[in-house]
Formats: sequence, C-alpha cells, structure tokens
Amino acid sequence: MLRDEEALSDIDRALTLTAGTRSRARAQALCQRGVVELNPYAALCNQMLSQVLKGEDIKL
Repeated sequence: MLRDEEALSDIDRALTLTAGTRSRARAQALCQRGVVELNPYAALCNQMLSQVLKGEDIKL
C-alpha cells in the first residue's frame, strides 16, 4: 500500500505543477490517479474471480 501512497503523492505534485493548464502531462496525471485509486478494487476482483474459478466460497 505504501507504493500507492507514493504514487498518489507524485501524481498530486504533477497536478499542482500543471494547475490551470490543459496539458498532456495534466491529462496523464488525472488518468494515472484513477488507475492508482482503482487498483485495490481490481486486486479484490481478481481474488474473488480466482476463488470462483477454483470452486471456493468467496471470502470477503
């Protein structure tokens, strides 16, 4: 989880530096923020899918 926090910190810094602009760097930072924020949900989804495919009960 620490890496996610570092990534979000870097992304926030990029957004601060590009505030008020319509640059490719700003657009990329916004997209990356979405990926980082969704990452825990993707991991949970993959875990649940793996359990279903193995015929296991889903553990939340």
